[in-house]
Amino acid sequence: VVAWSTVRTMMRISLKEKWKSRQVDFANAFVQADLKEDVYITMPPGFSCPDYMGQPKDLAMKLDKSLYGLVQAPLYWYNKLTGALASHGFEPSDHDKCLFYGNGMVALIYVDDVVFFGPDQDKIDKLINSMRDIDKFNINVEDDFFHFLGVDISKDDDTFTLKQTG
Repeated sequence: VVAWSTVRTMMRISLKEKWKSRQVDFANAFVQADLKEDVYITMPPGFSCPDYMGQPKDLAMKLDKSLYGLVQAPLYWYNKLTGALASHGFEPSDHDKCLFYGNGMVALIYVDDVVFFGPDQDKIDKLINSMRDIDKFNINVEDDFFHFLGVDISKDDDTFTLKQTG
């Protein structure tokens, strides 16, 4: 996950450079990643299956996609997301593996939440639409960088205000 120091630094740069931002949430992120090995789970409670040719009713299901709770799920999701970013010309920073830059834009990753920064809002939106249409990600697009990691964020021309409640 992205470090808070990286988030604060990027906020400062975006103010100084008058950059735009767009926050997105990748819905059901872990489920969007493919598994690389065979994983089987027992059937959930309440699932019933009639006997089939003498087979027992205690069946298992083979997963095709990653699932929340699997040890490898976060890594597979990270690899899928960063692979897509790389295909769009982004590369990871040497200082924070959840800071990506490329094409005059920056992306900050926190599991399934990504904030894109750049000088051109249309370019950011085009990238997001491409990730939705070409890469087939299920993405919920937010307006601007407003709530990240449990912190409410408001912005005016020269200041970000951070507020955490609860």
